[in-house]
Amino acid sequence: MMGPGPSNCSKRVLTAMTNTVLSNFHAELFRTMDEVKDGLRYIFQTENRATMCVSGSAHAGMEAMLSNLLEEGDRVLIAVNGIWAERAVEMSERYGADVRTIEGPPDRPFSLDTLARAIELHQPKCLFLTHGDSSSGLLQPLEGVGKICHQHDCLLIVDAVASLCGVPFYMDKWEIDAVYTGAQKVLAITILSHRT
Repeated sequence: MMGPGPSNCSKRVLTAMTNTVLSNFHAELFRTMDEVKDGLRYIFQTENRATMCVSGSAHAGMEAMLSNLLEEGDRVLIAVNGIWAERAVEMSERYGADVRTIEGPPDRPFSLDTLARAIELHQPKCLFLTHGDSSSGLLQPLEGVGKICHQHDCLLIVDAVASLCGVPFYMDKWEIDAVYTGAQKVLAITILSHRT
């Protein structure tokens, strides 16, 4: 799980970047974006139509999730056992959220029981979990977490930057409400390895 990044661009991508830029209203661009969104839905294993690309880093994905799901005063529970959850704490505090944390060692994932007790105690609007933390190499199991969240009227937000395409991921089956990744980690390596 010690996913490095960024990964180098393939020659095919670099060559494509030398082509003429399409207008944001060009029909070919709409077709391309639809193909990209279809591919993303497959990778995330979701039927959610609100699947999109953000032109930016994985950090921009985190920012997009938290800034759109949290309003000032909203309670968010963040399971902290690595630097990416710490970053989510900082961002959520900047948005004026009521941030609650549970702390865990970087060498052990949170159990379903621990997460359930924390959700019952804090009654958050959202739970934030890092699926694969590149700072520690920890993989957090997600199966069952979404169900617990939904029993308590809580949304599940997942950071899958260092895990997506490296391990199985089932957004719909695991009842994940919002997830983001970045193209510079496992996803990029997976694409490059299939192109060569």
